[in-house]
Amino acid sequence: MPTGRCSLRTMPGRSGSEARWGRYWLEDLPQDATEAESVFAAARQDLEMAVDIDPALASAHSALSHLYFQTDDLLDVVLSARRAYDADAYLSVADVILWRLYSGYYDLEQPDQAQRWCDEGRRRFPENFRFTQCRLWLMTTDVVVADSDEAWRLLEELATLVPIQDSTYQVHEAQMVVGGVLALAGLPDSARSVLMAARAGRDVDPRVDLPFQEAYMRVLLGDHDEAVELLRRWVTAHPEADHGIGAGGDISWWWRDLLDYPPFRELVSGGAG
Repeated sequence: MPTGRCSLRTMPGRSGSEARWGRYWLEDLPQDATEAESVFAAARQDLEMAVDIDPALASAHSALSHLYFQTDDLLDVVLSARRAYDADAYLSVADVILWRLYSGYYDLEQPDQAQRWCDEGRRRFPENFRFTQCRLWLMTTDVVVADSDEAWRLLEELATLVPIQDSTYQVHEAQMVVGGVLALAGLPDSARSVLMAARAGRDVDPRVDLPFQEAYMRVLLGDHDEAVELLRRWVTAHPEADHGIGAGGDISWWWRDLLDYPPFRELVSGGAG
């Protein structure tokens, strides 16, 4: 999903213990799992204490929103991001906050709110490719008409805006979304052709994330066998991930149409197998 878990290094404008652990976690999370968990918990306590002391600390709310994203606590993600934006709409990371509001609400299956924050990001940061990307993703929901011509136009626009170091992967992912839009627009053959062309090897997708994106587009097409096989490939590449295929062990709304499909249930219960 387009969660947009961006790196954020802006910390509360405070000295002393209120910011110490939060800064340590955000800037240099330890590699040791036990230590990392301890630092993460301290950072959360640190930042929550900071906003309790001063609720107007926009950067602390923003940092908390980023932290909550790591736990898939999506409601707290959007609440903290909204508090950050309300406290200071011109914070240096305002574009990241707006992206997090969009992606949090998208993942919460609240597309009206997702569209609101995507549009706000587009208005304020028209050169940020993320706010072209979100317009494309919103066509996979019921709040924006699946317009094939507009989808192709947005893909072209995104290709001109995305930073060069990220461009190849981002264009492949956007092509996947165009395939989903074509499916919803009633063009299944074209959709399948685009999805096949959008696939990429590890030179482009070293983390093997594109199969996860394509799986959702296959659900939109009704290609359930292919969707499950793509999810199985993703699970195999991510043995540490939540094999409930959803936040906190819940099943994402992306996979609702697969809930009664035996191969999907087997995958969810048994991981990669």
